[in-house]
Order: sequence, then C-alpha cells, then structure tokens
Amino acid sequence: MKKVLLKLHLYLGLVFGVIIAVIGVSGAFISYQSEILEVLNKSSIKVVPQTTTISLDKMALNVQKLYPNSPITGVYVYSDKSRSVRFSVAVEPGKRGIKNVFVNPYNGEILPQYRYQGFFNFMLNVHKRLSLGGAGREVVAVSTVLLIFFSISGVILYYKALKYNFIKAMKIPLKGSLHALSYKWHCALGIWFLVPILLMCLTGLYWSYDWYRSGFLKVLNYERVVKKRVVSAPKVSQISGLDTVFDEFGKKFEYESAWVRFPLNLTNQEISFYKKGYTHIRQTNLVRIDAKNGEILSQNLYEEKPLNAKFASSVLPLHSGEFFGEIGKFIFMVASFLMALFGATGYILWFKKHKKKAKKVKA
Repeated sequence: MKKVLLKLHLYLGLVFGVIIAVIGVSGAFISYQSEILEVLNKSSIKVVPQTTTISLDKMALNVQKLYPNSPITGVYVYSDKSRSVRFSVAVEPGKRGIKNVFVNPYNGEILPQYRYQGFFNFMLNVHKRLSLGGAGREVVAVSTVLLIFFSISGVILYYKALKYNFIKAMKIPLKGSLHALSYKWHCALGIWFLVPILLMCLTGLYWSYDWYRSGFLKVLNYERVVKKRVVSAPKVSQISGLDTVFDEFGKKFEYESAWVRFPLNLTNQEISFYKKGYTHIRQTNLVRIDAKNGEILSQNLYEEKPLNAKFASSVLPLHSGEFFGEIGKFIFMVASFLMALFGATGYILWFKKHKKKAKKVKA
C-alpha cells in the first residue's frame, strides 16, 4: 500500500509540483499587498495633519471636476488624521471597474495616483487562474485537491520516522548533503506547516466548485444571500450631504475606517465600517442611518453575528491566515512560499532516486 502511495505522491508531484509552487508563491505575495502598497504609495495615502479640514462635499466636487465623465461611486474616510480621503470613481463609460482618487482632507489637493496595484492584480489572477482564464481555474482546483492528497500521504509516508523518534523527525537541519537536507526539509517542514496548508486548501476550494461551497455552507447551517450586481453604467452621483452623513455617524460609532456608496440617501443611508482594532477584512459592520435626525434605522455588527455566520463570511481571512491575527497571517504566508521549496526538494529526491535506478540497470 505504501509503495503505491509513494509512487502516486512522487509522480503526481512531478506533474503538479511547479503549478502548486506558482499558486503558493503568488498567494504569498498577495498576503501583504495592503502593507506593501501603503509603503510604495505614501505620497497618495499619508498627509500632514492640520488643525482644520475642508468639507467632504467640497472634496467630492473637486474630484467630480477632475473626472467629469466618471461619476463618484463611493468615499472612504479614516479616523487616522494622517491619512487621505479616498474616493472611488467609475471608469470610462462602457467599462467595468473603478479608479481610486486620493484627496488631502486639509486643503483639497488631489494626491498622486495609486501605483503598483496592477502587479498584485496580476498575482491574484495567477493565484486563482494561472492567468489562463477558465482552464487555469480548473487546473488550480485540481492542484488544490492534489495538495491535500500530498499533505495526507506525506504524513502517512513519514509516520514511521515520527513514531520512532518524533523530536528527531521534526528537527530542521541546516547542514548535510543536498539529498539529506532535501528529504528532511520536504518531510519535516511539511509536518510543521500541515495545518495551515490543509486550511488553505480546504478554504481555497470554496471558490473552485459550487457543490463544495454549497456543502460548506450547509455544514455551517448558513444560507448565503447573493446580491445582484448591476453591470450597467452608474448614474450621475449625488454628492451633497457627505458631511451630514459622517457627522451623525461619528457621534454614534467609533471606527477605524468607514465608507458609503453613491448616490446618497440622507434619510436612509447605508454606511459600512471597521471598528478600531479589527483583525481581518471580513469584520465589516453595516448600519443604516437617518442623517437628518441622527436616528439609527438598523445595524448589523460583526461581533453580534452567530458563530456560523462569522465563519461563513470569513472564508477569505481563514484562507490567508488573517483570521488568526498578524501571527497567523505570517505563518500562512511562509507556508505559501514553502510550496516552492516542497516542489524543489521533491524534484531533487526524484532525481536522486531515478539516478540510483539507472545505476542498478547499468550494473
């Protein structure tokens, strides 16, 4: 049985090793894209705090003047006084997507455009589809299933060493022959990072197969509400009343960042926000407010959601490790990079094994 398992592990790894490495490394790059982009775009994001700010309505008018044919679709504000205000505007008519425009809240200056986002968009496309469209998406799905097989079969194949001397089997050596190092790194690191690897795979399949997603939600006893997306060109936005909306909202809630989408409805305005100290991007809170009198019409806070709803809405942070805080995010990033190491060491082990067989045949 183990011989069959070893051959499957070996030869399937030969075929899919490079693909899994590409998926892993691209995923690792995406893990810290927000932090990297903030460093690379300080001129767009960071401002020098002043004593007074100009109105959000005036900022919106400045943006609309700069992009007269691109209606504003949303605005993002931050509690951090050293951050700019971000407006999203529709791209050219007939095209999907948005463009981000950053404004200095103290003087209304339009700040430099956000850069390098295209690189991470490409990495995401590689991670999800190998940049090959629908066919690439299917290859990624199959590779993810096989990575689960490699992880479980790897534990079975290494079980004897673990049982004989667990501590020794789990050590990561830094000295030795290339073959010996490759074997230990391939096996021991695979065990060390087994849980994050399996969690990344099991959550990654959520976007691969409809039946898997349905089963996942059924296990959680959660009914997913799918919002219909409007693909028609956005209408000219209403841009007056922003200050009223955020002033009334700020009296009721402490937030780290908050955003609204246009057009505004001052008597029933929806506001999404992150509370201070949030740990992942799915900890979104939603309120509806009558900005004219400050009445909270409804609220849907993340902390009040039942446990099954929290897990169902947090598949992405579970996939990236962000759900477990900064330490979890870092561990999952390392596990993603290790896909390249597992591929490289696997090929080295195969080459050594193949070389031994060739010598035996000659003899």
